Amino acid sequence: MINASTRKHIENKKPVEIHTDYKCTIKSPFALRREKELEAKAQLVAEQKAAEHKKAVLEEERKKAVWEEFAATTKKQNDSTLLFLDAVKRNHLPAMCSALDNGARINDRINGAGATALIYAAYMGYIDIVKLLLEKGADRTLKAKQDWGPLICAADNGHLELVKFFVERGVYKVDEKDECGQTPLMMACNKNHLEIIRFLVDHGSNVNEKSNVSKTPLMTAVMGDASIPVFELLLSKGANIDAQNIDGQTALMLAINHFRVAHVRFLLSKGADLYKLRDRQNKTASDLTPQESRIKDSLVNDIRELMLERMR
Repeated sequence: MINASTRKHIENKKPVEIHTDYKCTIKSPFALRREKELEAKAQLVAEQKAAEHKKAVLEEERKKAVWEEFAATTKKQNDSTLLFLDAVKRNHLPAMCSALDNGARINDRINGAGATALIYAAYMGYIDIVKLLLEKGADRTLKAKQDWGPLICAADNGHLELVKFFVERGVYKVDEKDECGQTPLMMACNKNHLEIIRFLVDHGSNVNEKSNVSKTPLMTAVMGDASIPVFELLLSKGANIDAQNIDGQTALMLAINHFRVAHVRFLLSKGADLYKLRDRQNKTASDLTPQESRIKDSLVNDIRELMLERMR
């Protein structure tokens, strides 16, 4: 039995409050495993980023080192190449060899005409330089402006020994052409290099080869005011005396038009056509007047007498 005082005490006592808003600090095994996996993944990503950064830094350092080495090598090559080209111009064989040994670029262009050292040496007639450059691997296929190669340069400038070297060694074909379709023989005819002409025709050069404008070696000889022996040689090798160029002109017409009296006399004596063949103006050689051909008055009578001789 609970007496009255006890009951009163119990009734006056405050009820105990039960709090339920606490957090559980105990994690399940699955949550712990997941948390470790995420931490490991985050660490792996961080390590990968660090490795990539280190790799990028190393690559930049490598590129910088390569560039610095390239710049140093290029400077050395540039310096050596300048010395090399200068040595070629001076025909100085030891200096040229030294520059090549120090990394000079053998195929660099030597001037504004686009000539390489090989082409320049051929044009100047430096045969020892040419031979060494070929031994050292100079590119024989490179051309200067207008597609002038070493053989054409040598023939044009009258270097017989070089022409012989190029042809006899098979370095170049005897009838190689420039961009205008001109052969070494045409170049030699234009410059009256009789011995080069003789050598070239003896080694298979075509005396009736035509340029892009159908110009033949015989016509080139007229244009270059070559000597009569050049004409005799070409005709003896089968040159067509009446071949016509793109304008329908023959060697005789060109001779009249260019005031070549000796050529006119010779060509007429060899039977050059005077009356049948016509140019684009529908004129024959006999139709050309002094005004049209620009022949000086002092030679008009001489030309007419030559034509009259042919008519007799």
